Amino acid sequence: MSLSAVNSIATSTLSAAQYQMSVTASNIANADSEGYTKKVSTLTASVSGGVSNGVSSARLQSLVNTLLSKQMTAAASALGGASVTAQYADSLQAFYGDISSSDGAGTSIANSLSDLETALTELAGTPESESLKASVLSALKDLTAQFNDLSKSIQTLRSDADSAIATAVDEANTYIDMIGDMNDEIVSAKARGDSSADLEDQRASALLALSEIMDISYTETSTGATLVYTADTSHALVKASSTNLLEFSKAAFVSADTSYPSGLSGIVIDGKDISASIGSGSLSSLIDQRDTVLVDAQDEIDELARTLIDRINATSNAGNASPPATTLTGTTTVDGSDGFSATGTTRIAVVDKAGSLVSYADLDLTGYSTVGDLVTAIDAINGLSASIDGDGHLTISADDPANGIALAGLDGAIDGEAKTLSSFFGLNDLLTGTGAGSISVAASRASASSLMPTATLSDDTTLTLGDTVLSSGDTSIAQALSDVLQGDVTFSAAGGMGQTTTTFAEYMSSVITDKATAVSRADSALETKQSAYETIKTAQASASGVNVDEETERLSELEQLFSLAAQMLQITRDMFNTLLAAVD
Repeated sequence: MSLSAVNSIATSTLSAAQYQMSVTASNIANADSEGYTKKVSTLTASVSGGVSNGVSSARLQSLVNTLLSKQMTAAASALGGASVTAQYADSLQAFYGDISSSDGAGTSIANSLSDLETALTELAGTPESESLKASVLSALKDLTAQFNDLSKSIQTLRSDADSAIATAVDEANTYIDMIGDMNDEIVSAKARGDSSADLEDQRASALLALSEIMDISYTETSTGATLVYTADTSHALVKASSTNLLEFSKAAFVSADTSYPSGLSGIVIDGKDISASIGSGSLSSLIDQRDTVLVDAQDEIDELARTLIDRINATSNAGNASPPATTLTGTTTVDGSDGFSATGTTRIAVVDKAGSLVSYADLDLTGYSTVGDLVTAIDAINGLSASIDGDGHLTISADDPANGIALAGLDGAIDGEAKTLSSFFGLNDLLTGTGAGSISVAASRASASSLMPTATLSDDTTLTLGDTVLSSGDTSIAQALSDVLQGDVTFSAAGGMGQTTTTFAEYMSSVITDKATAVSRADSALETKQSAYETIKTAQASASGVNVDEETERLSELEQLFSLAAQMLQITRDMFNTLLAAVD
């Protein structure tokens, strides 16, 4: 072998060793950098004319396990979704309060229902007590306010989820654009023969971050570009030379009446809603919270509120205030031209403050074809006036303000629903509203506890003027209201609750228990997903990450190789100089 060949080998070895040392040093320096993968550049023999003339370093590459990388993106999607589910489950449970606290009082609607039950039981013992009536009214106000607050909190959480979807979509689009830009740079670098290893690390980090937001599938082309699709591959997010960004419209306002897709936006790409095809990641869980989990939670408390309104009002409309109210105004909206169909007879009486009969009439409800006909008949009763006010509510007033109005349903049944006249028009409603967000104490009762219906008008076949027909000591209505709270009620299926027959308090306790169970399940799932992600991350680090000890040892070997190559180069130069001196 000529000295020239030896010199070439020594020079190439020196250069290769120096390059390998820089790669190894970079690996050590970036060992703790998130997303960094071990870089390698293998040494290959340089051969010319069948004879080795040195070594060269191959193009720098990342040491990446493709299978583990795809498993890691899938695990990241699962973890991203589990994190959101656990966060929202915990937030939702906190809104319901505790069934029992350290002092045994409790802060939930179930406890407020029990407080109302206690107040009604006490009133049933002394129905003429104004202070006990005030206590019932106060308990009702506290309960309805708690319903309102819980409903508002749930809808605020839905609004938060909607806003979080908008943020997640923006972040996803940032990563989609980033992957597209990285693709352009990587393809260009490979075409030039340059290393793209660091760019590929950056792209891999963007893919992982995108997968935390939504589940994706991806593949790499022969040119080095990564094509990204939705998990079902039905829509491309990153193409070879372009990107498709997600679209989403954040709602200006979210209420219990706002729903997807009529009132809330989905995730759109290329003009198509892909919400249903997003199976995991934070976006999937946020959509599930906004459109299913929290909607179910609202439905459950709405069912409780609606049932409470119906049962309380059905009972209160069987009674009258004692002393009687001078004016009764219904809560049901009607029009005089509305058709009217009923059977049986109802009784309307004018009673003085002591409960003595002033006048009355028993109306045959089959004789009226419209609401207006019935109102006209009521207005014709001696001592009272009736009309439909500007809000569409029936108003009945005693002509003499010293008197009041009392009603008895008798055997009257309106619209085939077995509703009494009082119940049909809502003349003695204690509660109004259509659900948890709107439930409230009826305006006519809210400021006057004395108007709470506690007594029944006599249903004797005939009444005698001057006789007591309404007693302040009547316990029937207060006891019936107490029984409503204590007795079993049938609730329709709503949200995550199936049809069930139980008490109001027990129904709410079951809802609260369900939310606590949901938190436990979510936390357990999060722990499992976190563990799975960490396991794959560890395996990926082992396969593709930097082992500092190994790299340090490698660096020592390269330093020795560099030293030997330098010595070899020095020897060949000395030999050249000796030969040149001999020639001279």
